[in-house]
Amino acid sequence: MLRKPQAPPCPALIGHVRRRTGLTNRAIRFYEDRGMVVSTRDRLGRRSYDERAIERLVYIALGRQAGLQVSELQMLLEIGDRDGMAQRTARTEEAYRTRLAELEDQRRAVQRSAENLGLALERDRPRLRAQPEKGNPSSQTSIDCWAKMPAIAPCDDARVTDGGVMGLARSPAA
Repeated sequence: MLRKPQAPPCPALIGHVRRRTGLTNRAIRFYEDRGMVVSTRDRLGRRSYDERAIERLVYIALGRQAGLQVSELQMLLEIGDRDGMAQRTARTEEAYRTRLAELEDQRRAVQRSAENLGLALERDRPRLRAQPEKGNPSSQTSIDCWAKMPAIAPCDDARVTDGGVMGLARSPAA
């Protein structure tokens, strides 16, 4: 008989925190050593984390996934502690917007570099639109191939099967 999952005990042990945040034990301890989260010790000496610590670790994990630096996240957490969540949220949004601008600058630099090498990354990228096959919507998928691709001519009806794409015609040799 399956039981409904119960809410994790709070405070939670590091294993539960690891599963909930996606962080490794080492990373959790690193953030604790930096003063970004606080744990307590149970009677057996194991680290345990309350809901506030888990929330902070989730925030850190998401920030790191977005490419924010640990020092930046530490500063944002300190702003939240000092000035409140509204200020932390506003400053976090600002940091994410800055990160997006940096990534866009990097994307443009990669594009320029590729163009200088004679590579056409953007304009020759295939675009595929999946559609059910006529008469049998649950089987294979019909693909509308309308992208310009070197060495492969556009096709009217390529089908995706378990083995890959079938029905692509090779361009005639020039």
